[in-house]
Amino acid sequence: MHKPLLKRIAPMIALALSLPSLAAANPAAPGQAPGQRRVPPSEAFAACDGKQEGVKVSFTTPHGDTVSGTCKMIAARLAAIPDHPPRQRPGAPGAAK
Repeated sequence: MHKPLLKRIAPMIALALSLPSLAAANPAAPGQAPGQRRVPPSEAFAACDGKQEGVKVSFTTPHGDTVSGTCKMIAARLAAIPDHPPRQRPGAPGAAK
């Protein structure tokens, strides 16, 4: 193989070989683009306004579900982290068929 060509394609080959391990190291939530961090909805932050970390709260999601959780620091703000992970809504992106 010609050396200049090898120098150009070697980094691309290395990147292609590393992509599966990068994806496995940072799995995305269903319906979420790989590499994105999941952010609580604004209602989760509002539920913890004026409260302290560790306080139990509940809030209503935009879909009308009531979620109970505990206030925890997320990106320097308190947000309600669900006691039980939310179930995947039928028809939502990434939902099982």
